[in-house]
Amino acid sequence: MVSRTGGRTRNGLLHLEANPDTGNLFDLPETLQQIHTDHPQGKDEKVWSVILRKWEEEQGEAVFQQAKERLSGRTYLDDTYQVKDVCINRSSLSLSTEQEGHITDYRIPIGEYDFLAGINPTQDVLIVRREEDGMIYAEWPELGYGIKLSEFTATEE
Repeated sequence: MVSRTGGRTRNGLLHLEANPDTGNLFDLPETLQQIHTDHPQGKDEKVWSVILRKWEEEQGEAVFQQAKERLSGRTYLDDTYQVKDVCINRSSLSLSTEQEGHITDYRIPIGEYDFLAGINPTQDVLIVRREEDGMIYAEWPELGYGIKLSEFTATEE
């Protein structure tokens, strides 16, 4: 979908036009009305404001997370694998994770992947399951790299 107005609204309306190559993949309406949830004007905007606020409070984050996972092909395992520490030295990188109260250290030699030498312990690392192969990976989203967790040597404390 592309906006006929370049993403800007005119009079609170956003006019959308389907991409000729892909069509209206998400079945969006041709026009969307902007709603000011903080200061709704008129009966319709007040009703929609209440509905949207209630939806956000009850399920908005969960629906957003599900859509994000479906579109990316990744299931985020933050609840299962909580990354506690990232350590790097001249020879190896180690990730400490907690799973159901147990600490597991995953270690991999720096020489296995060129990008590991540039890892900074403060960079985000996520543990995800990729839909394409069902495997669990350690991923550095800001770098665009991931390594199968099975390639690490694991030791449980």
